Amino acid sequence: MKILNKSLIFLLFVGLYPSILFAAEVNQYKPNQSWFYGGFHIGSSKLTTDENDEAGEKEGQQYGVMASSTLEYSQFDLNIAATYYFLNFESDRVENVKYDLETKTLALEASPLFRLNSNLSLGPKFQFILTEKMLVGPSDKENTSEDDVTTNMLIGLNGFFKHKVQYAEKEFNLRYGLHIHKPINIGNRDITILLLSLELGQIINL
Repeated sequence: MKILNKSLIFLLFVGLYPSILFAAEVNQYKPNQSWFYGGFHIGSSKLTTDENDEAGEKEGQQYGVMASSTLEYSQFDLNIAATYYFLNFESDRVENVKYDLETKTLALEASPLFRLNSNLSLGPKFQFILTEKMLVGPSDKENTSEDDVTTNMLIGLNGFFKHKVQYAEKEFNLRYGLHIHKPINIGNRDITILLLSLELGQIINL
């Protein structure tokens, strides 16, 4: 049933995307431009907890690859992305116990971006994990538990700076990103993930 629910969510996401574009075009809300981006991100993660048996604070790193479509409207942009990443939280050894919480997963995210100028944009984001859930507490199970040691939802903030580059008479966007992620529904824990990203984008014709 879990696999079926995730498959339905994925199909809904993929199926609604062209429908939204079609409806927007009919109602004269077609984006001015559409861009496809591909790139990678890397950053650090920190977990604090009030749970006494979880070996205190943990730190780690996250890195992964990403692909996104950015629809540019007159007043804002809409960024829809898929990302596959590795994330871990590692604790210091406490009473001969050391925790290393690892997650490798695929996620979808959406972010409305408000342009501060022609190069800089900023906006909130929502990320939904499709495959292996994010492990945020010690568990003897795989990352499929329904309790608060796993989560499949994150909220956060995206900031992008882009500039145009020319190569072989074609125009590209080079886009630098700063991202803040906060997983939700994780019990008495707090997690902050800070990421930097680099993407190359090309305009696409819808």
